[in-house]
Amino acid sequence: MKISLQILCLGFAVGCVKKPEVVLIDLNSFEAPLSARKEWVRDQKKISRVRFEQEYGWLLAAKSIDAKEAQQIGYLYFYSSGQGCGYLDNPRFVDGVWRLDSYLGYPPSPVDPVLIDARSGQVWQQGHEKIDALKLLRTK
Repeated sequence: MKISLQILCLGFAVGCVKKPEVVLIDLNSFEAPLSARKEWVRDQKKISRVRFEQEYGWLLAAKSIDAKEAQQIGYLYFYSSGQGCGYLDNPRFVDGVWRLDSYLGYPPSPVDPVLIDARSGQVWQQGHEKIDALKLLRTK
């Protein structure tokens, strides 16, 4: 079941008021702007570059994207969206794409699966923008 949440955002600046802006949030996805994902990577590297490299750096040296790599790319996609409560499970390879069952919240509820192209490393959820995970990892 798809659930959309509408939030009315009011922005105020000194001396002027912006028009109200409606923001749609898809509660079944890990959607986030690329700029927010890059900022997450930068923040994680600032907090602990060593830990970030242990968690994700090895993906850049991987010769192929198998189940283990797909799972970690999926978590990069998950966490860089700002999510913190959920998990990915059951990687399956079909027609060159890894498919990870995705769960969000507590107790966990199933949401749209995360998809990873095994050749390019692109990651996405159906109907959402594809992200180049390996390029995201190289964010400075």
